[in-house]
This record gives sequence, C-alpha cells and structure tokens, in this order.
Amino acid sequence: CYKASSFKKVDLCYATSTPLTVGLIALYFKRRFNIPFYFEVRDLWPEAPVQMRTISNPLLKNYLYRLEKNICKKAERLVALSPGIAQYLRRIVPQKPLLLLPNLSDCQFFRKADKNLYHEEQFDAVDKFVVSYFGAIGKANHLEYMLHAAEACQHTLSDVLFFIAGNGSEKQKIQQMAVNRQLHNVRFVPAQNKYGLLSLLNITDAAYICFADQPVLQTNSPNKFFDALAAGKMCITTTPGWLTQLVEENQCGLFIDPKQPETFVSRLAPFVHDRQRLESYQHQARELAEQQFDKNKHIENLLAAINPEAEKQPATAYSLTV
Repeated sequence: CYKASSFKKVDLCYATSTPLTVGLIALYFKRRFNIPFYFEVRDLWPEAPVQMRTISNPLLKNYLYRLEKNICKKAERLVALSPGIAQYLRRIVPQKPLLLLPNLSDCQFFRKADKNLYHEEQFDAVDKFVVSYFGAIGKANHLEYMLHAAEACQHTLSDVLFFIAGNGSEKQKIQQMAVNRQLHNVRFVPAQNKYGLLSLLNITDAAYICFADQPVLQTNSPNKFFDALAAGKMCITTTPGWLTQLVEENQCGLFIDPKQPETFVSRLAPFVHDRQRLESYQHQARELAEQQFDKNKHIENLLAAINPEAEKQPATAYSLTV
C-alpha cells in the first residue's frame, strides 16, 4: 500500500492471488486512487488451507471467506486459472465478468528435444528412464506418494530413476523417508531456475504432478505441468480433476492412483519398454501445449479482455461451460 503511492498514473491494477491479502492492496488502489482492478485467482484461498486444516478457527474462516467475496465483488473482472476455480467463483459472484486463462506454456523457451548425453552424465542418468518432480515440496504436494511409487519400482523396474527438484517445508522429511526406505532410485537436486530446469527436463521422460488428496487441490493449475507439456514430456498425474482429464483425452499422460503404488509399475512399464509409445505421448504433450496453452495466445486473450474495444468480442483461452 505504501508503494502504491508511486503508481498514481495507472489505468488498471492486475492483482494475482495467492495470497488472498494481495486483494487488500487492490482494494486500496481502488479506494485511494479510483483505479479499477482485475483479480486473478491462481489457487482457491482460503478454501485450500481450510481443507488442509491449516486454518481451523471458525471466526478466522468466516472473516477470510467474507474478505474473498468482497474482493471478488469489487473487482472489474475475475481471471481464473482452471475450470474448477472458474466454477467456484461463479458460485460466489455469479454476475461478475470472468475470464478463464490457465497457466501458460512457454513454447519458445521449452522445446521438445532428444536426450543430451552431457546432461545425462551430469545427472548420472545415462540409459535410464527418468521420472521427475520439480516445484514446491510442501504438505499440499504430498511427495510421499512419489516415494511409494519409487519403492514399488525399485526391484521390478530397475532402469527407472526418480528425481525431485525443489524446496519446501517438507523437503527434509521426504529426504529422510527416502533414506529410511533405502530408495536408491530416488535422487534429490536443488531447486532450479528456468535454465537449470531446462537441463533437468532434457533428461526427463515423464513429469510427475503430485498433490495431496483434497478436492480443492484438483482445481490447481501448476506451472510445472505446463512447462512439462511445452518440453514435450509425458505427464503422470495423481489427482483426479481437469489435469487428469486433459492428459487422458489428449493421450499425453497417465493418471495413477497414488494409494495403489503397485499399479504404478504396471502402468509405467509399457512406456519404459516401448520407446515409440513414449515418444507418441511426448509428441502429443507438445501439441497440446502449442494448441491450447501457448504463451503468445494467452497474452492475446488477456489483452483482448483488458482492451475496452474488445469487450464486444471477448476471447477465451480454453473452452468451458459453467
């Protein structure tokens, strides 16, 4: 709010949440300088921490839900990053203009490429089938599921390696669990910037998208999923929802029930043993990125929504009925 005083000649404030308190700054802009704002909802908050039981105080929950509704009502337009988030927002503010704009795939930076021997040697993954997770390592990600899968694979699919790249409150716990279970097929690497991620993706055969078993987390729109699509990687999802629907309909990935790790082996084995099948799924992943989530197309849709002259013909980045 203090910094806002230096932005007086502004036509529109674009507030992106989480955290929900970003909306308080947008409300300040609106009241203090009469600047309208768009409110982009990247994750449902407070719904997510309520379902995760991080927030349990009834008074605090009631206050946060009222704050969420007030921010949404005062916004000029809402921007939802997934169909599930859009449906939720439609319920609390039915008449508010809403743009569905999922996270983007940077198809110029990330490209589908053959594995590079230098990178394989760098990560000690020569002639291995690599399943990679990259991103936050927190309670919401529940990477215990990945360790269960690795344990199931250790003796039956010995050519499969699991890489975990990232930081978070649960990292030390997950590392200790891997040691305790003597998982020699699990490797931890530091969190990567985009260029480091490019190297990791180069050796990756399948990206692992993991969340805890909570309904609200099925609405997520994680960056890592769209980066993996752009890089032409098969995607393994562990949560029912719109991401699973996408990968199954476009035959670019698999949904594997994380509570049945033995099925991980049987579902993954055909791709480990049949390179053509894997490459087919990887090719379709890249096609999905280009056709539905390309960065340039998303920018066009957002600019069309911001430009008042485009209001008569609003663009949509992804088809949805809500």
